[in-house]
Amino acid sequence: MKRKLLAAWLVLLLTGSAALSQVQIQGTLPAVGLVQKNQLWNLVLVNGTAQDMNGVVELTLRDRSTGLELLTAVTNSFLLKKGANTVNVNSFSPVQYNYTGMQPDNTLNGLLPAGSYSACYSYVYFQSENSETLSQECFSFDIEALSPPMLIYPTDSSVLDQAPAQFTWTPPAPAALFPVLQYDYFLVEVREGQRAAEAVQENLPIYHTANWSNNMLAYSAAMPSLEKGKWYAWQVIARDGRQYAGKSETWVFSIRENAPPGTDSSRISYSMLAGDGQSAPYIHVATNQLYLKHVSRTGNYEGQIQIRDAQGKIVQQEKQSIVYGDNYLRIKLKAGITGGQVYTIELITPAGKTHKALFTLTAQN
Repeated sequence: MKRKLLAAWLVLLLTGSAALSQVQIQGTLPAVGLVQKNQLWNLVLVNGTAQDMNGVVELTLRDRSTGLELLTAVTNSFLLKKGANTVNVNSFSPVQYNYTGMQPDNTLNGLLPAGSYSACYSYVYFQSENSETLSQECFSFDIEALSPPMLIYPTDSSVLDQAPAQFTWTPPAPAALFPVLQYDYFLVEVREGQRAAEAVQENLPIYHTANWSNNMLAYSAAMPSLEKGKWYAWQVIARDGRQYAGKSETWVFSIRENAPPGTDSSRISYSMLAGDGQSAPYIHVATNQLYLKHVSRTGNYEGQIQIRDAQGKIVQQEKQSIVYGDNYLRIKLKAGITGGQVYTIELITPAGKTHKALFTLTAQN
């Protein structure tokens, strides 16, 4: 009798082990990228048994850096056919969610916040009144911004006639990834022989603020004064609450001791044109004069100035004489250039190299 019971127990054990090994869960989420909530259910379920089975899929989503459970979910009962089954949220509807460590989101197309995640799935098989977990798999993935915060003003390598009244930048994109978006702002002096990134890392900030909720910071007279003739570097780091969300490039600017040749106003600020492969500065223009700086290292030449609208159509072009060294360009904008649109201005060299900037006319020309 004991031998028969032992044999029966071994048969059940081997049958269960076979079933466990013959049901597989394969994830399809990207290792890094944007993920909508409904994409969590894009799976391949492989039923290696000889029969169709009824069951559910259970999900536990955790923050991989802290181990905190963020949500649990369970699908509706569905038929898992023999072989490979490519499934999605429509295969399981309705899905029941329980939010334990993140804000509830009733939309299937909502983006998961930026962070490091672990998604663990279980396939639970129903037979008569009993249930059994036949497969468990965990997958790791990271969600990051498509682009970090981007600095706007003061533009990189610009030389100002007076200290900037404000600093502006764009949020990381897409903004929907960051429900509690805040910034750390750093302003440091660049010492002789230092690069901008080194200055931000090594030097004590002239001004620093954390948990700033705006993408504009007004620099008032009550803040530490900036000296003429010195170079300063600035950078912002974006955070979603306490979670890192990306950091901007490090840009530099200076306040001139003497006005550059040909200027007649202490308020003129010249923005540096960006070369090939560099991030083009974005300029807000309040008058019909565009002030640009270009440094030529190839000698004297006659360049071509072209201004294009958002559709790429040339709306203004003219020739421009360039000399070796610093060039301070004053471009008078034609009447056809209107406020509220984004334009691209390009300086094209005889060799075909392009130096450019983006600008918006904030007042009607």
